[in-house]
Amino acid sequence: MSDNLITKGVKGPLNNPLVRGLIQLIPGGSSLDVLAQERLSQIETERFNILIKALEEGELDLTEDILNSNEFLHAFVKTSRATVQTYRREKIQLLAELFTATFKDNQFNKIDEYEELLSVIDDLSVRELNILSLLDSFEQKHPVQKEENELQRSDHYWGTFIETVENEFSLNRDELKGVLVRLQRSGLYAPFEGNYWDYEGGRGFLSALYYKLRHFILHSIESGTI
Repeated sequence: MSDNLITKGVKGPLNNPLVRGLIQLIPGGSSLDVLAQERLSQIETERFNILIKALEEGELDLTEDILNSNEFLHAFVKTSRATVQTYRREKIQLLAELFTATFKDNQFNKIDEYEELLSVIDDLSVRELNILSLLDSFEQKHPVQKEENELQRSDHYWGTFIETVENEFSLNRDELKGVLVRLQRSGLYAPFEGNYWDYEGGRGFLSALYYKLRHFILHSIESGTI
């Protein structure tokens, strides 16, 4: 990929002079350095092309005014940088879907909000995003009933949710607790708080931020591509 707006600021270990110095100490290190740089460039190009293909499939109606818009260019550069540092194709598809849906909703004027949502996707693993999507499916199947609070609603599915996570993601219950704490820090998940009779803790629900993000990546959630 050429050194343009997309790749400026994308940094990896080979940009570290200490690492480059260590490579030079290896017999044939200079060749290794060149090969590693070429492979890194190839990987970045492959990932960027996945993003471009996804954006093309999104059928964006781009005009010259839009392409010259500071907000559009800023969002595109931020999304591209996140893309070339992402290993999983599924996450690149999510980044493209967020970008496309934001564009179609004419939301790039809320650039701070876009950056926050982009950062949330960028920071989480595909497994963590899939766990959120799984919890989403249970919440959708079990709406709050009359004279029932959200904790009581979770009685209908929480045990099954935990068992499904254990089976599908090879996580035991202690490991899942750690994942849920991380998801809580992301702002997409929140634990039930307050004094509830016969409640020992450990359960939670999807936050308003999750449903805001869900609006933009709904296709991936409903199609099960994450």
